[in-house]
Amino acid sequence: MKSSKRSITKYKKQDVSMTIIMWASYCSIMNNAYESLKKELKYKYNINLNLNIYSTRDISDKLDEFLNDAKKSDIVFMYRTSSDEFYDNIELNFKNLVITGQDPTYWNSKLSSKAYLYTAYGGIENFKNLILYLVRVKYNLSHKF
Repeated sequence: MKSSKRSITKYKKQDVSMTIIMWASYCSIMNNAYESLKKELKYKYNINLNLNIYSTRDISDKLDEFLNDAKKSDIVFMYRTSSDEFYDNIELNFKNLVITGQDPTYWNSKLSSKAYLYTAYGGIENFKNLILYLVRVKYNLSHKF
């Protein structure tokens, strides 16, 4: 009897926390993208993704909570605009920070331009791809999602 070996790739469990701040109109789309992705990431790739989403509209009431979450997060993504003045009053020294927005002068990373395209094109699929892109690049994951 011939024995056939099958190669099974097991991924090491990864807990990934991400904090995102963006326009209020993007937040519900981002939340839907996250809800759609989190089970797939957990069961297919053994990645437990935790996402904190903040709206720039409500940030004055939740700034301390945002800063706390951002400091503890593995990835921080900001969609910055010139009308959001609170950015001038905080230190942006978070690990794995990616800033994007309509004005490229705010961009801080080689990831900013592609992240901007995912955001600008909008929709659940593009926001899912944004999350996957940030996770894959920041963790240097070789597997394709």
